[in-house]
Amino acid sequence: MKEIIINQPRVSYYIGGAEMLSMDHARFLCLKGYKVRLFTINPYSVKLQYSKRYLKFKNDFADKIKFIEINLKPKHWSIYNTLPGEDRYRWNYESIVYSSIFSNIVNKFKIKITIISYYILDAIGVNSDLITNCLYLCGAPREIDIFQGSFLYPYNRLIAITNEVKTYWQQFTSRIISVVSSGVDIERFYFYNSRKEINKILYLGRILKRKGIEAFLDLACLFGDKNNNLRFEVVGDGPNLERYKAGFNEKIKFVGNVDDPEKYLMENDVIICFSEYGEGLQGVILEAMATGCLVIATRTEINSSLLSNGGGILVDYDFDDLVKSVRGILNMKISYVNQMRINARKIIEDKYSWDVKINELIEVIE
Repeated sequence: MKEIIINQPRVSYYIGGAEMLSMDHARFLCLKGYKVRLFTINPYSVKLQYSKRYLKFKNDFADKIKFIEINLKPKHWSIYNTLPGEDRYRWNYESIVYSSIFSNIVNKFKIKITIISYYILDAIGVNSDLITNCLYLCGAPREIDIFQGSFLYPYNRLIAITNEVKTYWQQFTSRIISVVSSGVDIERFYFYNSRKEINKILYLGRILKRKGIEAFLDLACLFGDKNNNLRFEVVGDGPNLERYKAGFNEKIKFVGNVDDPEKYLMENDVIICFSEYGEGLQGVILEAMATGCLVIATRTEINSSLLSNGGGILVDYDFDDLVKSVRGILNMKISYVNQMRINARKIIEDKYSWDVKINELIEVIE
């Protein structure tokens, strides 16, 4: 049986796109017959709490996946807590400390094994000839992460989540970067085809300005005052959640963090994905397309490839363009909207199911 390590230090306490991707990889590689180990941080060792979604995943796959949680020592988190508040500064330091411990463990293995990491600093100490060290590039880093291009050298395989991400990272290396996007569990995110009209609009994700929450709330105020049947729902968490919640009426429902996003995608008619910069391939867009929740998304290369053939609506990063598109959908015949939903589901089934994507990943890492 072939062995693989999913190396994701933060999945135990923080669930973002890369963390969800790592759990999907672990699950579907396991189903393909691989012996999977998942390495992460013991959050208690850095005075953090376990993510509920990670605990559920760990419980569901306790007999199929071996979970190894690394303890960071008090001297590590005491320094960690003095760093600036921006997550990336802390994560960079945390990754360097974690990588030294993780690498010391795996470099002693006497068997051939493949490692998949999702953040460039998480396995920089791995140097065993028995290890195929893969790095999954999930996005183009922000300004404070630019220096990380110099840390590509320990990795035997480089995999980008989109062509846009590949183009960014290719400037740092002459090596081949493969492209394998994320996928969707099409059984969990099944097609819900009972929508008769458009009266519920969704925001689903981390509640941050750069992901479009302020534009969504402005949109809710604008349309909510004019249409008594229209409701807006915000699903997710973030550092400024309480500030955003203050002062909004009952037409905007704040749900908080959830473990069942498929439920909210099926209950809502439209989802707004209005990020201010390219984030690579957003899993929530794929999941919405799978369920038939109509997507309105910022115009990027990857979003255009997903939505331009009748699978959703593309908008420029401009609030007026967003307003125009929402108004257009509200006035559109429901039969045309439903055809877009059907188109979107077919795109997911043909190109983005996990059965397709995990086979593509295996071809690259073996």
